[in-house]
Amino acid sequence: MSSKPASQNERIRYVATADSLAFSRQVAEHLNLDFDADASAADAPFLLSAYYRDITSALGPPYSEIQYADFARRRLEARAAQTASGKPYIQIDQHLDFWTFGLCLLWSHAALNGVAASEEASFDASWIAVLDQGEKGFAHEDVREKIAPYLTRSGQAIQVAHDLSIACFSAVVCHELSHHRLEHLGKSGSHEIELEADYAGHLLMRKLYAPESKLELIPRHGYSLAGTWVLLKLIDASERRAAQRVNQMTRSISKTHPSATTRLAALSPLFDEALKSSPALTNFRNGFEVPFQAILQANRLDVIK
Repeated sequence: MSSKPASQNERIRYVATADSLAFSRQVAEHLNLDFDADASAADAPFLLSAYYRDITSALGPPYSEIQYADFARRRLEARAAQTASGKPYIQIDQHLDFWTFGLCLLWSHAALNGVAASEEASFDASWIAVLDQGEKGFAHEDVREKIAPYLTRSGQAIQVAHDLSIACFSAVVCHELSHHRLEHLGKSGSHEIELEADYAGHLLMRKLYAPESKLELIPRHGYSLAGTWVLLKLIDASERRAAQRVNQMTRSISKTHPSATTRLAALSPLFDEALKSSPALTNFRNGFEVPFQAILQANRLDVIK
């Protein structure tokens, strides 16, 4: 997808291009899905809002009353906010979805297929390029070309990456919905507030992916509940890369958001509880943790504290 160049604060709507439709066709073919270019072009600008409605409908009131702001600014951004008249809404930039899918595709490839010695250099370069996409609002067209070769390797890896990126989106939505439920709006941002929203958000993820959930559009698998963990691992890698880019050995921590390492540690009791009751989730974590650490080590991100 692409759009006309936009200033940092200009609201835009992504539209399908010939290149993005060709990329989508590759994905659909490897997922054994029918592909209608015209329908895809018409639906693409509203895909995330459709996922959002599915999530909030499944969660029910009061979450279904919170609206989705369907626009982007080409930034890795998600926020809970309210209109001038006090109506609550959530805005999640589509750029964040591009970013998570690219990283989930590479991660899934490494976990399910392994990385041959002959492709280690190109794989690591692709991983860094996607991580850095977060700093370059117009880079997803270039990044798409770097991850395209991995679309032909394994239909299973594409399927898992596709489902994980949607699970990451669900995790973001649940986190932002929790800011509304916990009445955080209007308060000064703090680490405590973010950790509260993480905890409440993951409890919403449990409800969302429970067997009795009324999800209709979003796929559910044994590993879907790992969306929160996957998202925070990707943020962790991004924080390390940000420090690496400026030759620092310690990541910068904002006043409002704790490090991803801190957030993962705070949620570990909930993660451990879920693992005990789900063999599928345990198998997923066991299969994905080792290659993730290998990726960090290969790119010397593991030395960043």
